[in-house]
Amino acid sequence: MTELTVRAEVWDAAATDFTAGQWDSAIFSAVRELEAALQARIGSTKIGSPLVADAFAPPTPRISLSSDPRDQKGLQDLFAGVISFYKGMRSHGSTPDVPCPGRDACARVLATVSSLWDLLDTDPSVVPEISAMNTVDDGVLELLVDRITAAATVYVDGQPATILSRSSARISIRMENAQTYPCRVSVREGERWSERFTVTKRPQLVADANYHRVVEASIDIYSDAAATQLIAGTWAVALESNEGGRAFVRYFPTDVKFQAGQFVELDFDTSRTCHAAWLKEAGRVVEAWSGSTYVGGKVHGGTGPAVLERLELRPPNRSPSGRRGVADARPRVLPRRVGDAARGHHGIRRPHHRGLGCRRTGPRSARRSQDWFNYGSRTVQGSILRGDG
Repeated sequence: MTELTVRAEVWDAAATDFTAGQWDSAIFSAVRELEAALQARIGSTKIGSPLVADAFAPPTPRISLSSDPRDQKGLQDLFAGVISFYKGMRSHGSTPDVPCPGRDACARVLATVSSLWDLLDTDPSVVPEISAMNTVDDGVLELLVDRITAAATVYVDGQPATILSRSSARISIRMENAQTYPCRVSVREGERWSERFTVTKRPQLVADANYHRVVEASIDIYSDAAATQLIAGTWAVALESNEGGRAFVRYFPTDVKFQAGQFVELDFDTSRTCHAAWLKEAGRVVEAWSGSTYVGGKVHGGTGPAVLERLELRPPNRSPSGRRGVADARPRVLPRRVGDAARGHHGIRRPHHRGLGCRRTGPRSARRSQDWFNYGSRTVQGSILRGDG
C-alpha cells in the first residue's frame, strides 16, 4: 500500500490510521472526507443519504453525470450505499457489524472511495473545457480553456505536451515534428480531464492576402531629434500591416489625409523621398525613419460596428452533441468580426458551425489570418477576417 494506489485526498485523510493498523478508523476517515467533498460541491450541510439525494437524484440533480435518469439513480444509490455502509456503522467510534479484517481489505475500500471521487471529477461543471483551438504559428497550437489554473497540463495522445505560454484561459503548445496525425489533445487539471479533441493536421500558418490598416493618421513629424523643427505638408501614418501571416506596425511619410481604421492598398511613390524624421510617441521623441519614400494608396473601407450574427442556447454543461464522455467533442468558435458594409458582402469563407458568432464590417482585403478549428473528426479551414477590437 502506497500513496499512489489511492487518490491523494483519500490517503491524506486515512494515512495516520492506516499506518497505525486502525483499519476501520482509516475507512471512516476516508469516507467522511468524500462526504465533505460532496457537501462542498453542492453547498450543503446535510449528511448521508439526504446529502446524496440532493446531489444526484433525478429529475433535477445538482451533479449530473448522465442524461439518463436511471444512470443518475444508480449513481445516487452507489454513493448512498458506500457512505451509509462504510461510514454509518463506524460513526461515534462504534464497532461495525462487519469489521475490516486487515491491511489489504482496507486498501481495497480506500480504492473504492477513490473511484467515487474520480466520478465526482467527471462533473461537467468542474472539468476543464477546451472551447476553441487556433493556429498561432507553424507547429504551435493555441487552446482556449475554461476552468484551469496555472497547474494545468496538456496531453497529446496521452503524452505531456510542451507548453510555450499560458494565461488565465489560453495555453499555447508546441506540436512536435515527430507527431503523427490525427492525434488527440486533452487538458488535465489535477485529477480532472477535459474531453479529447482531434487534431487532423499539423498546425501551419498559410500566407493569405496582405492588408494594411491605418492605426493613426496625420502624425506631426520633425526634421530634428529634439522635435523642434516641424516638417510642413508631410505627416506620418502608422500602418498595421499583415504580410505573410505576420502583423506589425510601421510609420511611413505621406501627404494624404488618411483616417484611423481605414484599410488601404499601398502605393509607394519612388520619385519622392523623405529624409530622416522624428515624431512624438507616448510623450517621448522617437525616430520615425532614417529615410523613406512617400506612401499613398487607395482606401478600401473601414471598420464598422460589431453586429451579433448568431446566438445558440444549450442546456448547461453539455457539448453540442448533448452527451458527455464522447471521444471527440466540438469546441465553440471564438467570436470573429467579419464583413464589408461598403461592398455589401461578407468577404469570408465561413464553415457551417455551431456557437456564438460576431461579424464586424470591414473590407475583404482586411486583416486575415489562416485559422482552423476542429469539429469532431473533421477539420474546417478558412480565411477568417479579423476586425478592430
